[in-house]
Amino acid sequence: MKEKLKKHKMLIYIMLLILGVIIFVLGVPLIINELYKVNAGYVTLWDASDVLSFYAVILSGIISIGILLVTIRYNAKETAHQIKLTLSQQNVPFFIVDNIITKDNEKISLQPYNTSKLLTYTLNKPENNILILQFKNIGGGPAISPDCKIRALCCTPQCNTATLNQLPLYVQRDGILEISYNVLSFLSQNAIEHGFSPIQSTILLTYKNTFGIVYSQNIALRIEKKPNVPRTITILVTMLSHQSISSLK
Repeated sequence: MKEKLKKHKMLIYIMLLILGVIIFVLGVPLIINELYKVNAGYVTLWDASDVLSFYAVILSGIISIGILLVTIRYNAKETAHQIKLTLSQQNVPFFIVDNIITKDNEKISLQPYNTSKLLTYTLNKPENNILILQFKNIGGGPAISPDCKIRALCCTPQCNTATLNQLPLYVQRDGILEISYNVLSFLSQNAIEHGFSPIQSTILLTYKNTFGIVYSQNIALRIEKKPNVPRTITILVTMLSHQSISSLK
């Protein structure tokens, strides 16, 4: 609603600006001409052509100043963009999935050159629904103010939630960021027992470098029911993910 109201106000401002320009460019010369045609009131030592010539000089000066201001503003924005682009290439953090820990304290290590890891996971205990994903910062600098959102593309009402532990203020280079992944956030007990369609889940990581540039990574997980095995699922974890810059605009 606020966004629509803001767009409506902006449209009104643009229309008023266009109307003002039309009156200023076309209306004023007509008014000058009509006043000299009446030939009444204040008597001047110059005629209408002189006034129109003077007005034309003033108008061209205003237009030139306007163009100069627009150019300066554009150059300032472009310079700021180039500075941010340069800073975005320095002290860049980058996360990979390094380890996965189950509640049974089983540690599943992902080799540095693997792009993905397939886990077979049996939900035979109430606490077995939690996985601890350890993300390692292998980038060129610390990750400041890390944040995380977990989503899944499925039709169950649980799909918009996930269990997260408190995140640190920063993660040093070669440091570890731990995220609790609740499998039951995206699955019901009935689905675990009787099967479900594959679920594509995404962990969205956002963080900054030391210059305040915001980056994001999407780590994909695909959850499926293992055929003919009770309460057992498979989770395909993508170790490497594309990094994008979110704050250069």
